[in-house]
Amino acid sequence: MIVERKRPDLLLELDVLLAQLNYELISTDNAPGTLVTDPKDQPVLNAAIANGTDIIISGDKHFLQLELDRPITMTAAQFWQMAQNQKQKKH
Repeated sequence: MIVERKRPDLLLELDVLLAQLNYELISTDNAPGTLVTDPKDQPVLNAAIANGTDIIISGDKHFLQLELDRPITMTAAQFWQMAQNQKQKKH
């Protein structure tokens, strides 16, 4: 796991966050063709497209290079900034 290698100090917080999320198994039998250059990333993208995912949050350059209308891809920092901007608009 990347967090374990790059930020082991955040593992406990990540475990808490992941325990709070809902998960769903998604079948990708009718997956689109190759859209991302790393073959290991393609199943993740296929599942996101098949499920109608709005956003993929990743630091992976292969995802960040995608130019799709949906799902859009962004880093965690970009997502955090977007969430903060939306929060400020509500107040």
